[in-house]
Amino acid sequence: MASNNKGIVLVVVLWVLVVLAVLTVALANNTKLDNAIRIGEGERVRARWLARAGVYRAISDIARDDSITDGEHDGWFDNAGQFKQIPLPGGTFTVYADRNNADSTIVYGIVDEAARININTADLKMLLAVPNMTEAMAGGILDWRVQRQEILKATGNRVTKPGGSVVETESAIETLRTVPFSTVREAALAAGLTKEELYGEDTNLNGVLDECENDGEESWPPDNRDGVLDQGILGRLTVYSYELNQDGLGRTRININKASEEELINELSLSAGEAKWIGENRPFSTIADLLDDTVRTSISVSDSPSVSAAVTMTTELPAGEEEGEEEEIVSIRPDLATFSRIADQITVRDDEVIPGRININTADKIVLQSLPGVSPQAADQIIKARSELPQGFYTIADLIHHTNIIIPDFKKCAPLITVRSNVFTIRSLGQTEWTGIRHTIEAVVARGDVKPVVLYWKESD
Repeated sequence: MASNNKGIVLVVVLWVLVVLAVLTVALANNTKLDNAIRIGEGERVRARWLARAGVYRAISDIARDDSITDGEHDGWFDNAGQFKQIPLPGGTFTVYADRNNADSTIVYGIVDEAARININTADLKMLLAVPNMTEAMAGGILDWRVQRQEILKATGNRVTKPGGSVVETESAIETLRTVPFSTVREAALAAGLTKEELYGEDTNLNGVLDECENDGEESWPPDNRDGVLDQGILGRLTVYSYELNQDGLGRTRININKASEEELINELSLSAGEAKWIGENRPFSTIADLLDDTVRTSISVSDSPSVSAAVTMTTELPAGEEEGEEEEIVSIRPDLATFSRIADQITVRDDEVIPGRININTADKIVLQSLPGVSPQAADQIIKARSELPQGFYTIADLIHHTNIIIPDFKKCAPLITVRSNVFTIRSLGQTEWTGIRHTIEAVVARGDVKPVVLYWKESD
């Protein structure tokens, strides 16, 4: 009997040991899982702040950029040394720019919204210049734009806009609250566009041809496996672009449709004859209307004669009359050199903010040739010329001197172009060093009166 009791005790002890072992293993596994969860959460937080560091670095570059023009020469445009896998404690950040490169090479930098076609201002022809854009798609966008404009008119241009914070006191930012579309995706939904039409193969919007975007039907998204990234229509459209109606020094432009002849002479250093001609021939629909259509040859500004002095005609006075009584100012049309000198200082409208203008210093060939009067050959010339100029095109008048665009064609595109930018998209990727966890942020930032203003902010889950 004693032996049986010992046997029972032994079995119980063994079972207790087994249970304890199981509990120990379970506890260890739970501890390991808890540690893994904690580490994973910590790594995700780290990745998020790495991505934010990239955004803040890009915003800092925008704030520091005080050049008169915006273009390829700026450090934010394409700068791998500043934006590619920049090391920080625990990982790196990378800022990608989508330049719609035919060879899908990765570009590191900030996206200029003025290098895109603005769906709030573009006409049908401009929209149809976008690859894969059909008449039905473009028509849907334009139809919905008209409807939204009617809604805005009925509500006094005060509607709630999604997408980010704004500063009420900044007129440029405030203007963006009153446009028909506040995001391109909003217009795409209104026009009934599919994800494939909107995003193409670049579903993660990083501007990079990832492995899953070049493997045919093996994984989502579907792609044609041609080694070239199709970014859909989203890559060349915007709702944010605008130009301040100011010259490169930040001075309000002179409205040649309203300024007195005295103002034209004093503010623009025009001759009395030129000021008189402007007064006699206004109103103008574009500043390019100052130019004579019969001028066909591009000339260097430095080689061009300038009519900068007042041109007068005097007649011999009869005896007894005082000198100067018969002096007459002859009306003279400003020549090409004079126009080039004052082009950035003048305007034909009073708006403080002009939406939708395309920056000829940053736009690609597709966007450039969407402009009226700009052929594919002219677009190529624009891209070549701006790359050879230290600061890109200094004013829009430089197109006449550095390309074969004739004045009648220049008049067509002049109201739609600029040499400066005010709104930028930043796409930042943060990646941790240990686990490789990634976090992405897309932010749209506008140059404010005092500091950059965030218009849109979206983070990956």
